[in-house]
Amino acid sequence: MKMKYLLLVIFLGGGSALAVAQSAVAPLDLTWSGDFRYRFDQQSYEAVVPETSTQQRLRARFGFTGKTETESRYGIRMATGTGRVSTNQSIGANDESLSNYPIQLDRAYFSVLANPRSRVTLGRFANPFFQAGGQDLVWDLDLNFDGASVKYSELDSDGWTMSLSRFLIKAASATESAVNLDALQLVARQIPYTDVQLTEEVSFYSYESINGHTGLVGNPSTGNANTNKNPADVCGLNKCYSQDYKIIQTGIESEFNFQGVPLIFAVTYIRNTAASAENDGYIGGIKLNKLKKKSDWSAVYDYRLLKQSSTVGAYTDGESFGGGVNGSGHRLNLAYLMENNLVLSATIFSGYSQFSPTLFRNRYLIDIAMTF
Repeated sequence: MKMKYLLLVIFLGGGSALAVAQSAVAPLDLTWSGDFRYRFDQQSYEAVVPETSTQQRLRARFGFTGKTETESRYGIRMATGTGRVSTNQSIGANDESLSNYPIQLDRAYFSVLANPRSRVTLGRFANPFFQAGGQDLVWDLDLNFDGASVKYSELDSDGWTMSLSRFLIKAASATESAVNLDALQLVARQIPYTDVQLTEEVSFYSYESINGHTGLVGNPSTGNANTNKNPADVCGLNKCYSQDYKIIQTGIESEFNFQGVPLIFAVTYIRNTAASAENDGYIGGIKLNKLKKKSDWSAVYDYRLLKQSSTVGAYTDGESFGGGVNGSGHRLNLAYLMENNLVLSATIFSGYSQFSPTLFRNRYLIDIAMTF
């Protein structure tokens, strides 16, 4: 039995190995979880010739989390998909019909207590930043980060927390320096009135060595697409970022009950202080009700605008106006809890990408998702 725990310690690896090994004599507290989603996806958008595409997609994610007697935590998750901002697998997209789909490492991390109020997390893990209303203006909700994050204090119903993070975005090559992201976030929560919860955040995201770096994603031959609609210069056969990105973000979320129905209002605003024009963006929205038990329903509406130099387009929501920046759009989502772990939802995206020329995009999603 002890050998099994030792193998798990080796598998997790890293600086937490000693902390995990110390508690290996006791049963490890493991929680397995996962989800499966099937999606019907239709898009229509302007181009030289207007186009419409219809696809079926699936998503499968599974993994485990755990903790030790010393309050070290760890987790591993696998998922379908190959993108940064999506774990979708398009049905029939393989070169050979009915061939298997790949499963890849989505998360692998551990965290340890530096002191009773501070926690250090290392590896590949979920977005550590609070996002007002769960909005995805700067970071897509499927995005995971590689690096380290230190968090002081847990955010409870009336208090504050702070996090400091450093992430490796792109490793150094023979011709280019590494691109890193440094991030600082402060979040405060209070209850100014009975049944009213107010949460405010301010964040600073600073990309290192991105100015002049080739596009972080995409095919260089597709021009600006490889910088996801950010301004770009030509460097050799590629497109390169033509500026730095030092982004200030502020958000506010208000949650209260209206005749017994939970309501959340949220607004987030960003500005790239390293750019002199087209350098800001915002999102505002409302969420009505929550999915807690069978037959519950919820509704979400938001509107967003991201100018061309507001943030790095590679990591924004991949569904609004085709992803990236230099666009604006509406989103409406309706969801119904058919069973305690089975959700049916419908989402409409309607917006514009590339302000000059303006390209209109509509997207319709129907999802059925099960968690376990």
